[in-house]
Amino acid sequence: MGIKERRLRERLQRSQEIIDAAENVLFSKGILSATMDDIAREAELGKATLYVYFKSKDEILLAIQERALQLLAKCFREAARPHARGVDKVKAIGRAYFQFAQDYPNYYKFISMFEAIDTKIEVEESMENVMVVNQVLSECIRVGIEDGTIRSHLRPEVLAKCLWAMSTGILQMIDLKGDIFEKYHQIEPQTFIEYFFQVVNKGIEI
Repeated sequence: MGIKERRLRERLQRSQEIIDAAENVLFSKGILSATMDDIAREAELGKATLYVYFKSKDEILLAIQERALQLLAKCFREAARPHARGVDKVKAIGRAYFQFAQDYPNYYKFISMFEAIDTKIEVEESMENVMVVNQVLSECIRVGIEDGTIRSHLRPEVLAKCLWAMSTGILQMIDLKGDIFEKYHQIEPQTFIEYFFQVVNKGIEI
């Protein structure tokens, strides 16, 4: 390995270490409260050195978003892979999203929060990361339309975004009011989720 390649590898490794440190800070203090000073201290770097790798906090947020969504896309692919029928792939992805929120709560909350906060990040940059996830789901929907297990009039890209929005809404509702639903209406979170899947499955499958 030449000097140039070694330096590139070292730079990439240091960037990942900074992102790791940033996650520790952001997940404990919150996206809005954490500062570049906090991240520099956690990474055991001078602030000037930190800016060599990331020009702003927004750039770090974008890197974490990419990492989180790449992991989510991986979970989607692994969930869909064992199934032959498109509709079963889509159902498995739906379950995988809810499982992702349970297994990786910090990443799930970060993804949701990232979309709500005001940053100077170009929309196209953040959407490239989101599209990685949407493409996995859209492709499975196309498989279902082609094999006759999903209604043919549905547009894969539109349906993928609708399913994403609805699933996120259910998760946010459970997070914010799950205890209230269970205490006053005797609706457990899992029951809420199962009803959601029943409604969605009836709407998309033939």
